[in-house]
Amino acid sequence: MRAPTALLILLAAAGCGEVAATPDPDAGGATADAGPDADAALAPYPGPCVTENDSPTGPPIETRTVYTYDAYDPTGHELSRATDVDADGVPDQITLSTYDAAGNKIRSDEDYDGNGTTDYTSRMTYDADGHVTRYEIDEDGNGTTDWIENDSYVAGFLAMTSLDYDADGTLDFVGTWTRRADGEPTRYERGPGDGTIDQVERWEYQGPDAKISRYELDVGNDGMLDAVTTYAYDLDWTTISYDGDGDGTLDSIVRQRTDAAGHVLEATNDSGADGSIDGRQVYTYDADGNSTSTRTYDGAGTLLAAQLFDWEGGRRVRMRRDNNGDGAFEIQVTWAYDDRGDLVTVERDDGPGGVDGVIDSRLTHDYGCFDGA
Repeated sequence: MRAPTALLILLAAAGCGEVAATPDPDAGGATADAGPDADAALAPYPGPCVTENDSPTGPPIETRTVYTYDAYDPTGHELSRATDVDADGVPDQITLSTYDAAGNKIRSDEDYDGNGTTDYTSRMTYDADGHVTRYEIDEDGNGTTDWIENDSYVAGFLAMTSLDYDADGTLDFVGTWTRRADGEPTRYERGPGDGTIDQVERWEYQGPDAKISRYELDVGNDGMLDAVTTYAYDLDWTTISYDGDGDGTLDSIVRQRTDAAGHVLEATNDSGADGSIDGRQVYTYDADGNSTSTRTYDGAGTLLAAQLFDWEGGRRVRMRRDNNGDGAFEIQVTWAYDDRGDLVTVERDDGPGGVDGVIDSRLTHDYGCFDGA
């Protein structure tokens, strides 16, 4: 079982006592995962042919991006991307991509100003399992490698990363992982590449399901702990106690309640570890496990903020956000899809007056290049 990262994020409580947000299910994002759709008879395309960003209350088209794909079929890869940031019909940024026979991207060339000269190149090498083993960057497109990363794996899990920041043949960073058989980490060591170690992280696990029980951080590798996090479990509650400076005194305590499916239902934060709840978040889900609401309260139970989500056919179709808990929405985002399940439009209503029924920005995806493929 992986460490409950949502809880780690909650440990950083907001300054006014509100619980800091757990990972936001892409609220307001324009690149949402369409999700499964049992009714879709056609496979989604690999991506749009053209995207256009416009403001219905302003210029008709503000940004236009054109994509091309090899073979123009649902398993194709993006070969090129041309972005026209000022919608004058001339590409301002161009990215060209190259793939190997296995479909792995092995090279990317970027032209930042659309003048036909490569400004940045990245190259990737893979092992037989598709893991990146080497990553090279040419930061100015002059054909000389400026930065190198090498990665190695054991049983499919990352075991070591080495970085050469200036490609002079001398390592500048080395990080090594020790893991359990299931891949969960037990130790991580990092150093400046000269054989010394300047930071150590350790993980401990407990119980038949091997839940994480303790995390330690030693910055400087001097044997003195600089941070300790402990985990305790009681039925559907998990308690995380955080000592942020390793002095033996708790700095914050987070408690999280989950349902049988692992969905977070409630999270509370005691930012001073003094027994007082400083913030609380409550989450709801539909029958399919999709998030339908997130509400944030202060320690007194006053609503501070809320996000509501609507779903159709397994896809998110609307998000509304109340930023101050007054019951009025400041942001609304709607998503529309075609019969294949591909995202067609993202519309935002988020003007100065809040949600007023006027679309303030629209992102449109066009898939016309696949017609007849």
